[in-house]
Amino acid sequence: MRNILRLWGTIFFLLFIAADGFSAERKPAERGEVRLPKRAAITPKKPAQESGGGSSPVIAVVNGREITLEMVADHLRALPVEVGVTALERRKQFLDRLVQTELIYQEALRRKLDLSEKVQSRLRLARREILIQELVDRLPDWSGPPGEKAMRRYYRNNPKRFRRKASARISIIVLGSEKEAREALDELRGAASFEEVARKRSIFESSARRGGKLGVVRRGEVDINLEKAIFSLPIGKESEPIETPAGWQIVRVSERRERADFSFEEVRDEVRNIISKRRQERAFNALLDKLRRESKTVIYPERIK
Repeated sequence: MRNILRLWGTIFFLLFIAADGFSAERKPAERGEVRLPKRAAITPKKPAQESGGGSSPVIAVVNGREITLEMVADHLRALPVEVGVTALERRKQFLDRLVQTELIYQEALRRKLDLSEKVQSRLRLARREILIQELVDRLPDWSGPPGEKAMRRYYRNNPKRFRRKASARISIIVLGSEKEAREALDELRGAASFEEVARKRSIFESSARRGGKLGVVRRGEVDINLEKAIFSLPIGKESEPIETPAGWQIVRVSERRERADFSFEEVRDEVRNIISKRRQERAFNALLDKLRRESKTVIYPERIK
């Protein structure tokens, strides 16, 4: 059930992006790894009701099939935490997306797609994966959520993991030769704006369309010669042409941030997730070792061709 909800959560997430977009505020930093997503719920919750037979209020009926408030709540819990569907108007939009997906689902059933061997095979695989995931989710992996002392100890012992690298917001113009780069620089030092020259001359199309805006880069992410210019240029001033593997580049920095360590409070949730995940992995590996010892398994690697 949880994997099914995650699947539907992804569908709703994509529908929300397609419908009206969203901007998720993220910490402008890199901490050495991708931030772990928060679990939708740690405590057990009631399964989604598939009809209005329970006590949950019915909030929509699609061709006779009832959609309950509890079903909507389950789908909301499955959404990525960054989406933050909290306002009443957003919840109404979410319900509309839920109705849309129900209509699509019913149409798939009407066409008897569920009876095809291809779909049946995928359903069998999905059932297997859901059962495995349910077993993993039920492992005694936490011993309760990690305590304050354990979290602070992990934070102290892993300072590099919670360190923001020096970063800069840049715009670039990429040219195929030094001659072209010099010509572009002459235009910049004349009356032309950086945005105008980037749109007209840059061969890096994705940033050229945005007037050269590339976004935020961090130390260690770009060519070393480009990095030297990025972290030494005065704000708002274009660089001399720089030779890089991608071509000759002119860069301008609009904002720069120095390296800094995140406070414990800023990364509390991340620390909790890291410790919890490690505990779960240990419990999973212990179970796997136990099953291997108790099973009668024969493997024929030589038959793999």
